[in-house]
Amino acid sequence: MVFSTGHGERSSQEAQREGLSLARGLLEKENYQVEEVNLLAGAGLPADTAVLVIAGPRKPFFPQEVADLKKYLAGGGHILLLLEPFQDAGLKDWLTALGITPEADILIDRVSRAFGGDFLIPLAGEYGKHPITQKFNVQTFFPTARSLTLTASPLPGMTFDVLVKSSKASWGETNRTRMEKGEAAFDSGQDKPGPLVLAALATIGSAEPGHPPLAAKSEENKPKPGRLALFGDSDFASNGYFNLAGNGDLFLNTVNFLTEETQLIAIRPAKSPIKPLSLTATQGQVLFWVPMILLPLALIMAGVIVWQKRKKAR
Repeated sequence: MVFSTGHGERSSQEAQREGLSLARGLLEKENYQVEEVNLLAGAGLPADTAVLVIAGPRKPFFPQEVADLKKYLAGGGHILLLLEPFQDAGLKDWLTALGITPEADILIDRVSRAFGGDFLIPLAGEYGKHPITQKFNVQTFFPTARSLTLTASPLPGMTFDVLVKSSKASWGETNRTRMEKGEAAFDSGQDKPGPLVLAALATIGSAEPGHPPLAAKSEENKPKPGRLALFGDSDFASNGYFNLAGNGDLFLNTVNFLTEETQLIAIRPAKSPIKPLSLTATQGQVLFWVPMILLPLALIMAGVIVWQKRKKAR
């Protein structure tokens, strides 16, 4: 499998909070061969690419790269695309033409507060009936996510599966300026109320149960379906959130499905209990000043007072 580079994507080799090294390590433990490829640096994707992961691109893809992505997907390729709010990487027109539009919004979720999270960390309100999320009974969190809109009239031979929806208490905030000022509020004239689609799967030329085939062909000549899994967030798979609740399982299960390793889809045992911690600016300052400054200063002052008393007693 291949992670794309060259557009400000999250790196599978980066061990810091923003990187994807935890995801890469577990993929390699499941016997995946992982590499990073710049689509413009060589001859495009390796011929044996089982799935292409595009994680949080910040810069737009060049037209030739977009053409390569279209060709790869139409030829039965599999793509896992993780897009951040207000960052389309030049892919929005292509995705909209496919019938799956990343919206120009950021999700606000009042329910996430109850789990110790933040209004900008929406949680999964509902999972779709799909092998990736089948019997998925754990929570997932999506820091700074955008919503997706699926067309009601898919192209011939194309089908959509909703993987994750936000809670009913969420909405898609479209006023970025107000959001950045901390003044976000639901506007019935502009904002969409939840539940909203957070992740979806587009299949081209599907012949799966319930999905019409692209054309009636023999088993030998049956075209391999192309699949695009699109998430309105990339943070959930990063090192900072990968081990939070079911985030890592959702990412790995999606890869397992795209690579047709469905026997690996599972809810993996947690290595250690992790609870999200959300602090206000005031709480963060208190947490810094008390243990790092005030307590050491108090100990030093106490030591000075004891030393002076002993000195006077001599």
